[in-house]
Amino acid sequence: STWGHISHSLFSPVLSRAPLTETHSLMAAFAPHADDVDLTAGQKLCFKRIVSPGTGTATPQKEDKVRVHYTGRLLDGTVFDSSVTRGEPFEFQLGMGRVIKGWDVGVATMLKGERAFLTCL
Repeated sequence: STWGHISHSLFSPVLSRAPLTETHSLMAAFAPHADDVDLTAGQKLCFKRIVSPGTGTATPQKEDKVRVHYTGRLLDGTVFDSSVTRGEPFEFQLGMGRVIKGWDVGVATMLKGERAFLTCL
């Protein structure tokens, strides 16, 4: 079964490897929503906003296989990828570094069936 649905906003991989000064200006351009939770212990690099809650209390653990639907967007809203459009959830092993770090961090906090925005700088 599908674990959750992510609408994931992020900068392109090229920008995410930007020099420190450029990264700081990108961070300044992003204004977190009041409901966003910082998942990076105050570093303000990855935020989660729950759109609809999931069920139960269990979250996936490292090495669990998870299936998620996602829509990848740039901060300006431009969609660059979507499992929803393809009609097939994306499956990966959590916490193994096989996806972008924001997914490993964010999906590990999700409940089954939860829908959330992840915004990672």
